[in-house]
Amino acid sequence: MSTHIAAKEGQIAQAVLLPGDPLRARFIAENYLENAECYTEVRGMLGFTGTYKGRRVSVQGTGMGLPSHSIYVNELFRFYDVQTAIRIGTCGGLQPDVKVRDVVIAMAASSDSGMAFRRFGPRHFAPHGDFGLISKAVEVAREKGIRHHVGQVVSSDMFYDDDCDWKLWAKYGVLGVEMEAAELYTLAAQFRRKALAILTVSDHMATGESCSAEERQNSFRNMMDELDDYMANLAAVTADKERIATELNVATQIQASMLPCIFPAFPGREEFEVYATMTPAKEVGGDFYDFFLVDDDHLALVIADVSGKGVPAALFMVIAKTLLKNAAQTGLSPKEVLEKVNNQLCENNEAEMFVTVWFGIFEI
Repeated sequence: MSTHIAAKEGQIAQAVLLPGDPLRARFIAENYLENAECYTEVRGMLGFTGTYKGRRVSVQGTGMGLPSHSIYVNELFRFYDVQTAIRIGTCGGLQPDVKVRDVVIAMAASSDSGMAFRRFGPRHFAPHGDFGLISKAVEVAREKGIRHHVGQVVSSDMFYDDDCDWKLWAKYGVLGVEMEAAELYTLAAQFRRKALAILTVSDHMATGESCSAEERQNSFRNMMDELDDYMANLAAVTADKERIATELNVATQIQASMLPCIFPAFPGREEFEVYATMTPAKEVGGDFYDFFLVDDDHLALVIADVSGKGVPAALFMVIAKTLLKNAAQTGLSPKEVLEKVNNQLCENNEAEMFVTVWFGIFEI
């Protein structure tokens, strides 16, 4: 549970839709998700998790503006391991060819927000959406004949701005103005996550045309209906990632349990102490250590690093660790142990993996 989201671990899916309006989050949950359950109502900001065509998806209200959006996206990324976040909302059109009720797929997001200056000072960061999410959204829009535009938007701190400089943004090709995407993209970059903003044009700064409240709701429903395939694809991809993440987590636990982890390791031997720990750079990898008694008077120590990372390295680590211990317990010298294990690892080693080992046998 985080400060502003009351969800427990595992209640939020790895893919989350982000409408600003919490009632719109409820609308999505009630009309598009099956078996949706509300996981938070803190400060009236609703969040739901359900299934979409058999895949888990969450929807979380974020409020209006970059600061409010920042709170919820921060907590989703930091505390709930959300991997993909998609803002679905509205924007004001800035270009003549961007019509009311068109869809804007935000490739990048400029900003006039003080949050950017606070974070980067005089430096200028260029927040952008995930290319894979953008590509899929464009593909679906084309297939369904959705009138859409792909390009830059601007995220503004102010909704009522007497000195609005939208004409300057329009001069440089910005498609629309909204209030959240720049912060979403910046946080996605910080946490190495995937993000996208998909926006319906609800009004136009140049022409003054705008949708009524009812038209806004209908246009939002139309956007959701039109992006049906996109949501299904997103849910499927995310479900696969969740499955892989779960399997990797289990693999990590199995790997960790194979290393000596109970201390004191030799409670009956008061003449020496030994302790070890390992923090891998990835969830699973090839680094390992080991220690064991060869006999009553000799202690073997192993520190090793397998080439490569991930599951292949972890599998090779298990083989190398087992061979080293088996060879050492036959009474061979360290030189003979390493020569024997080296020959065994070279057999049928088509992947040409190797392990760098420090191995010693200490007389107690």
